[in-house]
Amino acid sequence: MKNAERVSSLFFLIASVFVLSQSLALPFGSFSQPESGFFPTVISAVLLILSLALFGRSIFDKERGWVDFGYGFYGIGITITTMVLYAVFLNFLGYLVCTLMAGGILLKMVHKRSWAITVLTSALYTMTSYFGFQVFGVFLPQGIVSFL
Repeated sequence: MKNAERVSSLFFLIASVFVLSQSLALPFGSFSQPESGFFPTVISAVLLILSLALFGRSIFDKERGWVDFGYGFYGIGITITTMVLYAVFLNFLGYLVCTLMAGGILLKMVHKRSWAITVLTSALYTMTSYFGFQVFGVFLPQGIVSFL
């Protein structure tokens, strides 16, 4: 378990340093008016801190038992595939369609929720996040639903 934590924390540490170094070249803006570098800088900084904490814990803590969340490689594969397809089709289909579909796929295929819960939760999350981004003036790709 300790080796797995060390390897995963080092992977995310390297990834966060890379993303942070790239995002620092973008304009940051401010908390009230974020620009294109705001979210990647903040998220990569948080990931860097959490990776360092996990790495430190894997060195100094005692051995713990394996925690099984029940997802396995199937859930990981579905999640990665969904996120890659989300990134590929985001500009064409738009934020609303892609987020609704990605949420539905993840809730149905990975978390094994009922259709009612899947549709309701995915739609609620999509609309809440969309209007939240609109409040802050964040541009989201319109895609095929450009009439909104």
